[in-house]
Amino acid sequence: MFDLRSLKFSHKIAALALLPLAGLLLMASFVIRNQLHQMQSAGNVAALAGFSVLASDLVHELQKERGLSGGFLGSGGQKFRTELGQQRQATDVKLAKLDGFLQRFDTRGAEFFSAGLADVSRRIATLKQTRAGVDALSAGGEATVNYYSELNAAYLTILAQLPKLSADAKLSQQLAAYANFLKGKEQAGIERAVLANTFAKNAFGPGMYQKLIALIALQNAYLDLFAATAPDNYLDFSNNTLRGQFVDETAAMRRKALADNGGQGFGVDPAHWFAMQTGKINQLKQVEDYIARDITASSNAIQQDAQWQLLLNSLLVTAVLGLSLGLFWFLRKDITEQLGGEPAHVKALAVKVAAGELAAQDGQTAANHSGILAAMLSMQQRLTDVVIALRDCSEQISQAADEVSRAAQTLSQSSCQQAAGIEQTSAALEQLSGSVEHNQHNARSTEQIALAAAQSAQTGEQVVRQTVAAMQKIAEKIGLIEGIAYQTNLLSLNASIVAAKAGQHGAGFSVVAGEVRKLANRSQSTATEIGELAQSGLQIAQKAGDIFSEMAPSIANTANLVQEIVTASEQQAVGVHQINQAMAQLNTAIQHNAAASEQLAATAEALNEQSQSLVAQIGFFKIR
Repeated sequence: MFDLRSLKFSHKIAALALLPLAGLLLMASFVIRNQLHQMQSAGNVAALAGFSVLASDLVHELQKERGLSGGFLGSGGQKFRTELGQQRQATDVKLAKLDGFLQRFDTRGAEFFSAGLADVSRRIATLKQTRAGVDALSAGGEATVNYYSELNAAYLTILAQLPKLSADAKLSQQLAAYANFLKGKEQAGIERAVLANTFAKNAFGPGMYQKLIALIALQNAYLDLFAATAPDNYLDFSNNTLRGQFVDETAAMRRKALADNGGQGFGVDPAHWFAMQTGKINQLKQVEDYIARDITASSNAIQQDAQWQLLLNSLLVTAVLGLSLGLFWFLRKDITEQLGGEPAHVKALAVKVAAGELAAQDGQTAANHSGILAAMLSMQQRLTDVVIALRDCSEQISQAADEVSRAAQTLSQSSCQQAAGIEQTSAALEQLSGSVEHNQHNARSTEQIALAAAQSAQTGEQVVRQTVAAMQKIAEKIGLIEGIAYQTNLLSLNASIVAAKAGQHGAGFSVVAGEVRKLANRSQSTATEIGELAQSGLQIAQKAGDIFSEMAPSIANTANLVQEIVTASEQQAVGVHQINQAMAQLNTAIQHNAAASEQLAATAEALNEQSQSLVAQIGFFKIR
């Protein structure tokens, strides 16, 4: 089954344009057909106008031959013999001309004309026989008149059909007037023959009077119809022509024939009647020829006008057809260029792009096309580039989100570990702080002892023993101080390591830890020195009396050293306190870092999910 949708777009436009063009051509064919019909009818009328001239000439001669034959028979062969012979020759000349015209004339398309010619030919075949009967005076006057009248009527019947051939109303009216005039003229010719026979006999034959009355009535009726249908120029020419002696005398002689003379005869010379009536008929012939010439001119003008109209309509149809085809070609080219291809192809491409299929077909590039299809192909290529870029970016974002998530988790774990280390360091610092306070307390006690030793140096040996015991205790305490200093040094070293791990946040703490380490070293060094002094003091105390006198300066020095220890212990206490504050701040920062790292991990996870969703959405488009 034929499907219109399978047609190309240009063919659809062509089909759309062909409908009005077909209608235009159909209307043009009707117009041209009408013009051709008018041309043909005008040509037929013009041709038959020539026939009518020849036929009317023949009828005119037959009318005269009819009148002379009637007069010849009415006079018993005594009159019109010479005139009759001459008239027969004139009739034969006109008949030969008409036969020559009919041999060249094409009667196809006019059935009535062929039928009328067949009837005329059948009647013409008996003309010689009728003439022979007239010459032998064996033919009756009424029968002879009837023969010629029927023969002329056959010709006039053909001429009366001429209005049927014309499609022009004015020409049809002219032809109708012409036919009525010819019939009226024929009745005048019959009247000439009847009265020629009557005046030759000087009496009406049987039925001739009634025949004359009917002829006059028909003649007047046809001429009245002619006056009713003829144009003004016909009537003017007829009125100006049908006047004078012939009309007046024939009217007078007709009145004599119609008048009741009591059987005394008419007193009219048949030759004079024939001459006057012939003169009147010749005037009618002039009017007939004028009408025939005008009809011929009108039919030629109609034919020429129809030819011009046909030419103009043909040119107009050709121009409109050419313009329509040109407009169709221009519109088809313009619309095709704007679309750039078949609408079905453009629609299929739009459907593919809407479905996410961005893969370009082989050879389908914007440079090879134009219009909407080129824009669609350019959009497809641009979308392909954008989708590829988005896909790459989304994959990179996804990878970056994974890396950030892993880094955040690592940072979070490190922050937790740092927080645990800070807590341990804080606990160690609390212990160190307690040790420093205890050391400070012992240093003060040692100072008091040293002062008491200095005051008691004078008490004797007992005091020396007590001093020895005290020095032993001091030695023990100094060992303890050395242990504390060693532990402080270790703690400060751990604090420095922790501060280095904390980075910028542990910078201040690193400085404090360094100071603490220095103090611990100094404390250890000092404790070592005190230990050595204590040993020396112990030896001195053991020697008791030998060096007792020298004890006071040593005790004074010991008191000074103890004061320095007290000062160092106080400085250690301040440093430890600062370390505690720094560790607290560091702990807070680490807690914030842990929270921030957890939040960063959550954000990275959400970003990863969004990037995966973006990748899934971009996956809707197919670029390969």
